[in-house]
Amino acid sequence: MFGIRIHRSLLLVLGLASLSTTVEANLIGGCVPDGEYDATVDYFPDKVEVRASKFWEIDYFNNYKKVKNEIDGEIFILYQCGTPMPSFSGVDLTHIISIPLQDGIAMDTTTHIPYMELLGLRTEIKAWMGSSNFISSPCLKQMIDDDEVVLIP
Repeated sequence: MFGIRIHRSLLLVLGLASLSTTVEANLIGGCVPDGEYDATVDYFPDKVEVRASKFWEIDYFNNYKKVKNEIDGEIFILYQCGTPMPSFSGVDLTHIISIPLQDGIAMDTTTHIPYMELLGLRTEIKAWMGSSNFISSPCLKQMIDDDEVVLIP
């Protein structure tokens, strides 16, 4: 345990020393302000590590991350809002997305509703595509009734 603490501390010191500017946490509430983009900064210091899944992989770069669905081969480029959009050849442009999303999301499957609610992100749902007959969330149904969520049949 003592060796692990030293190892983590050493990595932290080396990581901080190598950056001219640091971002302490992923920017989840907004964009990099105009004129403040720095190509040497890691804008995703909080990284996900794939441990028990063979169905997806993720690679991190300073201002974007590449997520690959290993089942169908789809690749999603998620770049930090307020930074330059990376350019790639052979990547469907519909899969290059600025994050965090600024205007909310549209959903079309009930499977994801409980997860959005557990994460406290229900109010980020701005549109529902399809019939609302199978929505079991009374809160989301109320949001649709109150026109807080647009229903797209």
